Amino acid sequence: MSLTRHSTRRMISSWSRGIRTKSWTFEDTSTYSAASHLSRLLESKFPSYSKVDNIKKLRQLPPGFHFLYCNPSNIHTGEDGYDNYQSPVDEEGRHFGRRMWVRGQIEVVKAIEFQKDVSCIEHITNVRNIQGTAFVNISREFSSSDGGRISEQRTLAYTNERYSSSGKPHEAFTADRSHGITLSSIDVMRYSALTYNCHKVHYDRQYAVETEGLPGVLVQGPLMVTLLLYWYARIHPEVEVQRFRYRNVEPWLVDEPAALSIASINGKHVLQISSKTGQKIVGWIN
Repeated sequence: MSLTRHSTRRMISSWSRGIRTKSWTFEDTSTYSAASHLSRLLESKFPSYSKVDNIKKLRQLPPGFHFLYCNPSNIHTGEDGYDNYQSPVDEEGRHFGRRMWVRGQIEVVKAIEFQKDVSCIEHITNVRNIQGTAFVNISREFSSSDGGRISEQRTLAYTNERYSSSGKPHEAFTADRSHGITLSSIDVMRYSALTYNCHKVHYDRQYAVETEGLPGVLVQGPLMVTLLLYWYARIHPEVEVQRFRYRNVEPWLVDEPAALSIASINGKHVLQISSKTGQKIVGWIN
């Protein structure tokens, strides 16, 4: 059941006060096996670039690979298949009809090595209500047994409005370098399995179109981030990425031809994924 609009502000305020006192801890191990599966998926999208012959030759997690570890168990999922432990609710336990990953930041304080015990402490830092949409800011602090540390911030938006495009192309920057890419339903399914992501918008076309009003099945936000960082590492192997912030602009659909692009703007490397309709995601390497 979805929230009515008039209860939204009261719900967000009440729920926010309680949820910000809570934290969640996830334990995992930074195994080579999960990283090997992801590496094979990513390498298949960059056939003209230098290969990582064996992920076990690497000592540390490549940028974006932390998404593989310390994920929720998906025991209490909503109608959309996504875990509801952080989903805003009102006094009667009613949830929003749709959720979206809208932005985030990754900061590598000290790289996490493979085959280490990893702990992630998660808590909600801020909740805002903007015209009936709840924006929930989440902090995830990864630490490993050898002193590695990755700090991640992500923002999810919760709304009762079905998806609708603005109808105007989202402008993409002029790239210094680009790489064409298309993801299939199999690619997206493999990534969902690796990250234990049960969100229906990534595999159930009928649900995505009929329930949420989306144009089709969506590529995951973390996968877009990882693709950009993986490609960047191929182009600039000499750069150790310490901070990457990004903003999801529009859905990227399965089987939709797109391009990964990079440009140097105001002294920073800016990356994007875009299609003929414009930007899907844009990110900045600091």
